[in-house]
Amino acid sequence: MNDVTAAEARVAAARARLSGTVETLQTRLDPRTIARDTVESIADSSERALRSGVDTARRNPGIIAGTAALVGLWLARDKVKALVADVLPKRATTPKPATHSRVRTTRPRPLPVKRKPS
Repeated sequence: MNDVTAAEARVAAARARLSGTVETLQTRLDPRTIARDTVESIADSSERALRSGVDTARRNPGIIAGTAALVGLWLARDKVKALVADVLPKRATTPKPATHSRVRTTRPRPLPVKRKPS
């Protein structure tokens, strides 16, 4: 009976390990657990990205200022264009003469009309 008792003990130990594995899988695959882990991971990644961006901005203030100025000018481009148009003198616009060799500058001559003898 010693072998039977040892086998039952091994079966009980295997059953306990399997039960622990199933409980662990159920915990890991629970939708709330997955959602919480995902939110924590995204928060950590976002925080690292934000810190990296702030550090880069502190190391390169000129680039940040230039970029901000360009974005500001782009957003206000219509107002800037209107201001520049008011300041600069108006230019007279004259049509440029055609320089292409095939462009006619005069009216074409009418084609001769053939008349039938009467």
